[in-house]
Amino acid sequence: MPNDLRKPLGMMVLLALTGGAVGPALAAPPLMPHRAVYDLALVPEKSKGISNAAGRIAFEFTGNACDGYSLNFRQVTQIDDGEGRRKLMDMRSTTWEDGEGKAFRFNIRNMIDNRTTQQADGTADRGRDGGVSVALKQPRPFKLDLAGEPVFPTEHTRRLLDAAKAGQRSLALPVYDGSDGGERFYDTTAIIGRPAATGDRLEPAAATAGLVGVARWPVSVSYFETGRAGDRTPVYVMSFDLLENGVYSNIRFDFDDFSLSARMSQFEKLKDDPCVR
Repeated sequence: MPNDLRKPLGMMVLLALTGGAVGPALAAPPLMPHRAVYDLALVPEKSKGISNAAGRIAFEFTGNACDGYSLNFRQVTQIDDGEGRRKLMDMRSTTWEDGEGKAFRFNIRNMIDNRTTQQADGTADRGRDGGVSVALKQPRPFKLDLAGEPVFPTEHTRRLLDAAKAGQRSLALPVYDGSDGGERFYDTTAIIGRPAATGDRLEPAAATAGLVGVARWPVSVSYFETGRAGDRTPVYVMSFDLLENGVYSNIRFDFDDFSLSARMSQFEKLKDDPCVR
């Protein structure tokens, strides 16, 4: 079975769907509270060592810049290598992020074949100097300071939107989301394309929900392990259409040995509580 499957696939997908000084929250584009379901499938022509993969991502995002943003996430993936070896991966996560990107709470549990293989429960806070300090309760009580001033996932999405609206074609940021036991973060490099045509490549579920006229940009984000000098190979690459309201569409994950598509099959707009200060 490919080496990628020994890594926390669910946590990588979570990091991708959710991620200088942090800009003012009210200056950022508004993010739409929503509930979405994405169906996972293997991309056969880009995969080797795996005969089949299927699953689902359930994603619920709520909140605003005043109260902070909450995310409930679950991903279940069944992977078959074609030689009788199968893995059922189940990843669950609950997070909350301050509207100004200064505080982050996370509770993550990753299971393979109904056995817990990794979990993280803790908080991360940004100091006045921009540095991030992490306090873990699980998998063990532990405190650490992160180098490089990483941003949290929702702030990463907002930075991508700001860059896309400004006509930037790339954005490099370190991102922390509590994955890998809460003790590490990833360097990311995003390539941002020109605005997509109205309705082009939009999934039927998104079109039915009234998202056809929402501006969006094709984006490709490469995730790298930190602390390595010279040329680096990304751990994985996530490609997607990023809508102006923060919704992700037409998602694809490319790992070393295989690729997965994540097509939106359900979408629901949730109550939007205005940010009042």
